[in-house]
Amino acid sequence: MAWSADLPSLLGALIFVKALAAILLAILRWQAVWRHRPIHIQTDNKAAASTLQSGRTRCPVANNILKAILWTAAVSQVTLSISYISTKDNYIADALSRMDNSKFLAMAIKFFASVGVYISQPSFNLLAHMLPNSLQFL
Repeated sequence: MAWSADLPSLLGALIFVKALAAILLAILRWQAVWRHRPIHIQTDNKAAASTLQSGRTRCPVANNILKAILWTAAVSQVTLSISYISTKDNYIADALSRMDNSKFLAMAIKFFASVGVYISQPSFNLLAHMLPNSLQFL
């Protein structure tokens, strides 16, 4: 995510605050698809995982984002769970956050098919929630 383009107010924020913001943005983007479903989030940020598991934090900015996550999930009737995943094992999410959507999606579909998991290409734009200059760093 290009913080300077998408959320300039979080440009200098702690990394766990940015992780929570990314989770909130995902929930806002996908809430219609996730409605009435359990969603499991994996993060390589221990503080973000702990904050979501406990439902509280001392950081005022993170607390506001946490409230928005929980409220949006409740209104959308999305059941959230979260767990920590090591940075080493989080390579797919890291790649997704840095690569061109269309190239990565084709690679991901091919990879998952090679291990026996078949997914269809979504009929919606995965980048619709992003500002046009968000991928300028590529």
